[in-house]
Amino acid sequence: MTPRSLAIAAACLLLPAAAAHANCPPGDSPTEVCAAALADLPISPALHEMEAGYQVGDTLPAYQYNILFNPQYYGLPPVDGYWRYYRVNGEIFRVHAATMEILEQVTAQSAMLR
Repeated sequence: MTPRSLAIAAACLLLPAAAAHANCPPGDSPTEVCAAALADLPISPALHEMEAGYQVGDTLPAYQYNILFNPQYYGLPPVDGYWRYYRVNGEIFRVHAATMEILEQVTAQSAMLR
């Protein structure tokens, strides 16, 4: 799920709660109510990280992304060390298995782009 679709889904789920929380008079637009209520909500650091993307040297949060179990399907060489392939926001990274540090971005090497 992309950050934008995540934000839209959250806004749709929060719309009734936002309207009730804002104590608006009847007749106000739900969109205006939702926008006003959402403007006051803090944005989590995890969402900022997800929007910014990851680079070599960053550490992935554990249990939040999918490991690729069949790298040959994606046109990648098999895992031959203490690292794994992870798919993160449409990108493929080679990640150290214990520390979750990103070692290399391999999206361009994969068959995903072909």
